Amino acid sequence: MSSIILTSNPGFYSVGDNGKKKAIKLANTMLVETLKKEVEEYDNLLFVCASSDDYKKNEEIVEVITRSLYLAGIKFHMTDMIDSRNWLFSKGLINNSNLIILLDGDCLEQMEFFNGIELKEKLKKYKGCIMGIGSGTINLANKAYCSKKSEEDEASIRYRGLGITDISVEIGFNDSDTKRIEDILLPDSKISRFIA
Repeated sequence: MSSIILTSNPGFYSVGDNGKKKAIKLANTMLVETLKKEVEEYDNLLFVCASSDDYKKNEEIVEVITRSLYLAGIKFHMTDMIDSRNWLFSKGLINNSNLIILLDGDCLEQMEFFNGIELKEKLKKYKGCIMGIGSGTINLANKAYCSKKSEEDEASIRYRGLGITDISVEIGFNDSDTKRIEDILLPDSKISRFIA
């Protein structure tokens, strides 16, 4: 594998008043430079969805991210996605791709889908670049850690991820949220290793 890119929210889109996502040019120049080094112009891009049955949402986010990458000067010959409609072809789609993006969504739902399509096994010999977004980043870890979102939640969740990296990332970290840091993240850091 040439590289792994771990992100929380890379800023592929803005959300309008109507709730619709609109592609924007990536402002994160370090991410753009990294992607340009990792993929050749007109390589193949593959998305692996988090909500495998939410076809409309999947198609919308794939279109928006592909457009955002295009606006940043990163163009692909072919773009495809794996969801519940075509998972039987996932091995061929993976082998034919140069960049795989694991999309954001519900961590456990996504990991259940990954396990169901045996994604871990299919990625073992993959030589391209893998990028995680949100839960996709969390699920790349060997020991995945998904923090509880509020005090009302029972507990943070720890489970076996894809094992592509030993790095577990706290998604959406806000260093000004001292209550969350003190009440949830600091106690969890004594049990789980993660980067915030």
